This record gives sequence, structure tokens and C-alpha cells, in this order.
Amino acid sequence: MTVKYKKTMIYKVYYALPLLLLLAACDSFSKKDPLPGTRHAYLDFGGLAITPDPSLKGQKASVPAPRSIDTFPGALVNSDAYHVPYVAQISENAIWSTSIGTNSDPEHLIFGHPVSDGNFIFTSDAHGKISAIKDKGKEEKGEVIWSFDSIPDDHKDNVACSTLTVHDSTLFVATAIGDVVALDTAKGTLKWRTVTGAPIRVMPAVKDGRVFITGIDGKTVALSTEKGDVLWTHQGFIDMSSIQGGASPVVKDDLVIASYSSGEIYVLKAESGVPLWSDTITTALRSDSIASIPHIVGNPIVEGNILYVISHGGRMAAFDLSTGLTSWQQDIGSIRSPLLIGQNIYIIDNNNRVVCLDKATGKVYWVTALPLSSDDKPLLWTAPIAMNDQLLVTASNGMALSLSLADGSKGKSFHLKDGSVAQPIVVKGHVYMLLESGQLARY
Repeated sequence: MTVKYKKTMIYKVYYALPLLLLLAACDSFSKKDPLPGTRHAYLDFGGLAITPDPSLKGQKASVPAPRSIDTFPGALVNSDAYHVPYVAQISENAIWSTSIGTNSDPEHLIFGHPVSDGNFIFTSDAHGKISAIKDKGKEEKGEVIWSFDSIPDDHKDNVACSTLTVHDSTLFVATAIGDVVALDTAKGTLKWRTVTGAPIRVMPAVKDGRVFITGIDGKTVALSTEKGDVLWTHQGFIDMSSIQGGASPVVKDDLVIASYSSGEIYVLKAESGVPLWSDTITTALRSDSIASIPHIVGNPIVEGNILYVISHGGRMAAFDLSTGLTSWQQDIGSIRSPLLIGQNIYIIDNNNRVVCLDKATGKVYWVTALPLSSDDKPLLWTAPIAMNDQLLVTASNGMALSLSLADGSKGKSFHLKDGSVAQPIVVKGHVYMLLESGQLARY
């Protein structure tokens, strides 16, 4: 086990950036008359200008043909097979919606998107209630087949949702109290439960008999998928300030990529946790202390032998997975997972700009600005997903917007039943979304 500590570390403060953004309009949660005067955003990231590269002027990004998928097992960046658009049809009105339990609110946030084994859609509500939902078609709404409370009743007032990954016949659940739970997918019965010691805000990763998680204590843990035994741990630096949420471990062949709030990225041997190499996604020079937080919140992407990583603090880089050598870097920061589609990477940055980059060089094809606010309230956009030849993005006010993957031009927009809290998923051509009201909706 490799253990590292930052010197003079005494305590940790975990800044909930999404919560801070929600509090930007000071009268948002108050019934009192607003104070007179001009209102400004509480947080101003002051990002650098991002413009298309002159060498790509007038060129459109190439878009690969979409493919159908029957499952959505975990964080989509964990498989090369998912680096193409999905075949999907989307309706502007919900075909059906089903309650999954407690709604999301600023004190009880939902971090991970739903997952699916092709038979059920698995969800977690804001208090860690796990549900298996069967899509019974257009004529009937989704049916909850079973549910399981992953968090004991005496903890539910102080925690957020659980995160999920499904593999074979097991649903792996990482909880906000630090437990990892394995459930039978068919019946929801408990297979095992392991205490890891720190709250978990990221989706687990599973491969070759191991399940990997990273806690808010900066520790990555490998467990046996069969019995939940701890196989190894790796300790990263603990940063005094960080953002709620985090990056899921990413597994590629015999390697696992672990990301931390300090901006560190470690490539570890999956069998032992021994580091192969590490780097720090250093913060761009900023005067704003919030904008300078180096936390890696968006999931890294691995394709072939290239690792792509973006931090909140204003840097994105492409690394050689074997050596750690940097292929390119850009001054772009984000708390959302980037999306790799064909030859391109799509990002929603900290200033709500959608940026399309060439994956080989990091050069910018196009930039499209999304709305920053609605009704004087800041908008939080989920990570994007690609369907057919379009990029779909959804927001905290219920706005859904499609953009051309080729040139970023805006397509149709519509409003969901409620605000979106997680990245949409696609299964068998259907689009599923988690809504702030605690509903799973098919569109």
C-alpha cells in the first residue's frame, strides 16, 4: 500500500460546488422581499476564452455511425465500445415516469446516473433506496420490481444517494456512508456488505473479479466481487478543499486509473494497487480560490493507449497510458465527465460552454455557449450523451437541448417534467432520465 499525506494537514473541508451554485441567487430559498440593487453571480469562474483552432477553420468534426446498445452497466467511459453515438429515439414528452423514492435537494444530492443490465433499469434515490425498474412498454409505466435500502434509517438524514454498477448478475452499490453492497439483480437480495471507512460519491468500476471504489478520504479500494474482501488500498493526497462528487475509477486491461481531489491521477496495477506512474493535473493560474480547486470530478477516459483527464481547476491533458508522457494539454476546466465520440472529445466546461476537441491534438473544432441562468437562477448542466448525430444535454431547470456533433449548431429544445439531476442513459433505443422530483422518466 502506498500512503501519502500533504504536510501540515489537519482537517478537510469538502466544498459542495453544485450547492454553492444553487445558492448563487440569494433569494432563491427565501420568502422575504429581495434586497434592492443589482444581482451578480456568486461564483464567477472567469474562464479563458476558448476559440476554434485556425487550422480547423471551416471544418466539421467527423461523426461515426451510431450503434445500438442493450445494456448500460456503469460509467459509460469505462469501455471503448461505448465511444460512438447510440441509436435512440427521443420524445419531447415523457412516455412514462415512475417514482424511485426521495427527491434530490441541495442537502441530499444524486451523483450517479442509472444503470441497466438490459432487463432492469437500476436507480438510487437521494437517500440510498435502490430500485429495479422494468420497462413494460409505451402502454404502461415502468414497474418497480424490487427495492433495497442501502443506508440504515439512522443515517438517512445526513447522507446522499448511492451509486451503482451492474456486472453479470450482481448490482454493486457504493454508499454515502462508505459501505459497498452487492445485490442479486433478479431479486435484490444481499450477497455481501463491506465497510470501507469513508463516504463514496463515485460509481464503482468492475473487472476480472474486482470492484474498485474511491472514497472522499482520497483512498481507492479494490474488493473481491465474490465476497467483498479488501484486496488492496491506495492512498492519494488529501486536499483541504474539494467538490462534492468525484471521478470513478477506470479500468483498462490490467490497469486501474484513480483520480483524487488534489488533482492527482494515478495509474495502478489492478492486481496489486502498485503505481505504474502518476501526474498532477495542475491548476491554471487563477486568483479565485474556488476556480483554483484542482479536484478531478469528471471521469477520465481511456481509449487504446491514451488516457484523457480533465480537472475542475482549468487543465485537460492526454497521456500515454504506458509511460505517463503528455501528448497534449488544454486550459479547460470542468466538473462534468467528458465524452469521447469517434475522433472527438466533447466537454461542458465550467462556464457552460460545450467544446469539441480533436482527440489526437487537443485542437478545438467548435464552441457553443449554453445558457448560464434561467429566471435569475444559475443552470447546472449534466454531462452530455451522444445519440444518432446529436449531443443531448439537460439542465437543472428541466431544459433539454440537442447540438450537432459535427459543428455544434443547436437543434431542437424542449422541457422535461422537472429538473435533470444526472446524465441520461440509452438502453435498447430508449432514453431514460433521473429527475429532481425523484422520478425515472422514459422520453
